[in-house]
Amino acid sequence: MRGDGHRLRQVVLACAEANFSSAGYTRTSVSNIAREIGISKAYIYKFFNSKQDIADTICTRDYAAMLNVANEAYTAKDTATGKFRRFVRSLSEQNQARRLTVGYELLALSARDNWPSYESYDAQIVLFLRRVILEGRAASEFERSVPLTDVVRGISLAFGSWHNPALVELNADTDVFEAAAISNLVLRSLAP
Repeated sequence: MRGDGHRLRQVVLACAEANFSSAGYTRTSVSNIAREIGISKAYIYKFFNSKQDIADTICTRDYAAMLNVANEAYTAKDTATGKFRRFVRSLSEQNQARRLTVGYELLALSARDNWPSYESYDAQIVLFLRRVILEGRAASEFERSVPLTDVVRGISLAFGSWHNPALVELNADTDVFEAAAISNLVLRSLAP
């Protein structure tokens, strides 16, 4: 087991994910993971700095998968309005589907505590919003009088309940149709 560091790292992540899912993040320890794999706790620390680092690595993978699907919506040939609607719908659907999985606790925790994985995910969403607003302004689809930073920040706050896992978890009744309603409201406010 000690010979292949990449393989061991993947084994640690898989074991940790299973433990986080069954026992929860707070009741899982690096010692539990090490014992289950059959290695020392110290050896795990050669690959990860802490239990949070292990969990954050899992979250990074999950956020990347969500953003990959959402970015497919952005890269489609369409107007800025169409791209915006598809991106919002995609992230909303993914968050709703993932909310029903046991592992969603980690994503919600990463958002609540601003782990690096969530900060990166949130920054990618802000980047998307900025790109689509600029594209919409260049095509005269969106207004140009409000500063871009204010528009992007306002939209990001308005959509927190569909893209922030901690808020999705708290607002379990929020669904894709409500995200679409907010999307319609935002798009009307962006009209020139």
